Amino acid sequence: MNKLTRISLQNLQALKQMYSADRVKNVVTINAITNILDRIEKTPELEERVEFLSLNDSWKQNGTLLIKNDSRIYFNSLENSPYESVKNALDEIKVKDEITFVSISDKFRPILKDFLWYNGLETTFEQGTVGYHMSKEDVRNLPDPILPKDLEFRPLSLDNVDEINKEMPREGGDNLDFIKNTILQKETIGIFEKSSNELLGWCMSMDYCSHGLSVVKGNLKRSGLGTLLVWEMSKQIAAKKNIDLNANAIHGHPTSHKFGQKFGGRKFDTFTWLTARPKKLEGASRFGLFQIVY
Repeated sequence: MNKLTRISLQNLQALKQMYSADRVKNVVTINAITNILDRIEKTPELEERVEFLSLNDSWKQNGTLLIKNDSRIYFNSLENSPYESVKNALDEIKVKDEITFVSISDKFRPILKDFLWYNGLETTFEQGTVGYHMSKEDVRNLPDPILPKDLEFRPLSLDNVDEINKEMPREGGDNLDFIKNTILQKETIGIFEKSSNELLGWCMSMDYCSHGLSVVKGNLKRSGLGTLLVWEMSKQIAAKKNIDLNANAIHGHPTSHKFGQKFGGRKFDTFTWLTARPKKLEGASRFGLFQIVY
C-alpha cells in the first residue's frame, strides 16, 4: 500500500548529498532543501508546516522527493522515465482547494497534466520559465558591485514592509505576511540613499530560486540599480550559504533572460509554475508568479 511519509530533517542531508552528484541539473532541489532548512532554523514552528515527503521511504533508492508547504507543492526525482514513483506519490495527494505547483521540471509536465485531469482540476495560472545556473565559484570570483557614493546596500527590515507592499502587484491582495516572512526568514538586500534613508530598490531570495524578486522604484528602473541588486544578492548567497545559484527567466521576457545571462548563467532546464482548483470551486484567488514561489 502506497503512503507518503515524512523524511526526517537528519535524512534530508543524505538526500541532498544524493542530488549533489549533479550540481547543475539538480540545483533547484539542492537549494530548496538548503533554503527551507535555513528558514526552519530561524523559525522552528515551520517544521510542522513544511513537509518533506517520500513514497514509502523510497527516497533512499530513487531520490523521489515531494515538498508540501500548505497548498504549494514541489517535487523531483532521480529515477529515469517513466517516473513511476513520482506518479504514485502524486496519486496520494488529496486536493480540496487551490493547489500550486512550483518550479516543476518540464520533464514531468505530462505527469502533472495527467494529475490535473484525473483530479478534475482547472488551471487558473500557468507560467513557464527557463532556469539559469551559476556556480558558486564563478559568483565568488565576480568583482564587488560599486554603488554611487550616496547609496549603500543594507538588508531589508520590517520598517520597509509597507513601502514594499505598495510597489508589488496587487492581483492577490495585500502581501504583508509574505513580505514580513521573507524579511525575517530569507536573504534580502536593499539599496538605500544614505542621507535620507530612502529605499530605492530591493531584492528578496526565494526557496526555489536564489533571487526571485528584484524591484527598483519607477523613476529609477533604467538606472542599472536592478543589476547591482542581483549582483550583490548573488555574491552574498554564494558566500553565506555555499551553494550554486539558480535564477528563472520568464518565457518571452527578454529582460529577465539578460539578467540570467549577465553573470555567466547557463541554461539548464525549463520549468512550469501552475495554480489549479477543482472545477466546481468558485471565487478562487488569482496568483502571480511572485506569490506562488513563496
